[in-house]
Amino acid sequence: MVAVQNYSVANYNAIPDLHVAKHRFEEIGGEKLVEETFLELFRRHGVDKTFGLSMVHRHFELNGEERLVEFRGTAVPWEKVDELNNPGITAANWEVTPEGIRPYEFKLDPASVGSQGIDFNDPKIQAFAAEFLELIQSVDATGLFGLCVYPGDDFETTIETTEGRANITFPLKPDSKIDNTADAAWFFSPAVWGRRGKCVCIYNLWGTHKYHMWQG
Repeated sequence: MVAVQNYSVANYNAIPDLHVAKHRFEEIGGEKLVEETFLELFRRHGVDKTFGLSMVHRHFELNGEERLVEFRGTAVPWEKVDELNNPGITAANWEVTPEGIRPYEFKLDPASVGSQGIDFNDPKIQAFAAEFLELIQSVDATGLFGLCVYPGDDFETTIETTEGRANITFPLKPDSKIDNTADAAWFFSPAVWGRRGKCVCIYNLWGTHKYHMWQG
């Protein structure tokens, strides 16, 4: 059984920067893995409308008990989060390692209060997670690939800019030409994959995270 671990600031800060993750992705032939192996895995387990595949990286360091929470396109550090006082906050991104599945980024959705979230103890999810972990270990990609929440069939192109300690998302024209990009998330449902929907990160001259661009 793949264990479900608690969120940890220390673990978040140990996540690599974008340029480090991008370099490792290229070293292991990540593009072919995404387009063939991961695509088949997600669809065979029927989780292509539950999860996306993410290239795990961090935006900036967090302090104390902070965690990064996104709400309506803006993600900022929250000092303390608990289910009693913040019932609409749920995990949005997870690391998958031999120690288990651990959330590292979150989202606030008041409409989700009282609804059933992703149950990682569900046998279907467990079977997928176990094979996912086996796969990333076999290709020396532990810590590089993780899981993210599926955004829906109808998401539109946006760009996410990191300014200070905030990530702000706004619309972007699909034909925009931007240099220094790195694919960072992929979605395998037929509706989205047919448009090659993915999240593209844009980094600055120092190789650190600067933007995300959702393509759909």
